[in-house]
Amino acid sequence: MEFVGKVALLSMCFCAQTALATDRGFYFGLSGGQAKYDFSYEPPRLLASSPLTSPQLDSTAFLTPAFPIGSDAVVAAVSVRAFWLPGEDDKANAFSGLIGYRIFRYAAVEMTYAHLGTLHEYQPANGLTPTTTSPALTSELETSALTVSALATLPLTERWDAYIRGGALLAKQKVSHSWSGANEETTYGSDSLLYGVGMQFDFGVHWTARLDFQRYDSVGKNNGIGEADVDIWSFGVLFRL
Repeated sequence: MEFVGKVALLSMCFCAQTALATDRGFYFGLSGGQAKYDFSYEPPRLLASSPLTSPQLDSTAFLTPAFPIGSDAVVAAVSVRAFWLPGEDDKANAFSGLIGYRIFRYAAVEMTYAHLGTLHEYQPANGLTPTTTSPALTSELETSALTVSALATLPLTERWDAYIRGGALLAKQKVSHSWSGANEETTYGSDSLLYGVGMQFDFGVHWTARLDFQRYDSVGKNNGIGEADVDIWSFGVLFRL
């Protein structure tokens, strides 16, 4: 009986050390889901001396970065930057890859590259005045971000965990327009905060499945194309070393 007791004690110590080892260390993950954009937008204003654009050019003209209305002065003025005017398309497919480190059972840090999808808009040709017509316009807004966040984890069972997340992001947004065989593209950068919640399930020694919600707060703030809160629901898989 004494021998059996010693073996049981050694087994318990080994299991405790193994559990401690799995509670810390690096892990990697991939996820995919849907991003939804909620824009808070004020159209950019163009101040120009041309009588055709005085006192201000209507915001719809910003959708055509080099507006072909026969005035070189106006064309030069309007083609300074490519802006984005939100339309009906506010959802996009999103995916991400991450590297994380579990500090201990209840805390981790993660660095993520996230592609937040591409929004598309199409505007048919229409007349601005009786003598001028805007061409058909195809527009795209592509957004990606590099994020760093901290997670606080609440174990629910041996396999189920809930967590909350907070962090920061650097976003890059590319606006492109195509019309009448011409193209124009502008890239904007911004920084913001993120937060979220999630659930995860350990289904093996090294594998974890995760359901995650994140909000990227005010993406595009102060970059001239209008800011948006971006909500992302995703499903991911983690591999723990």
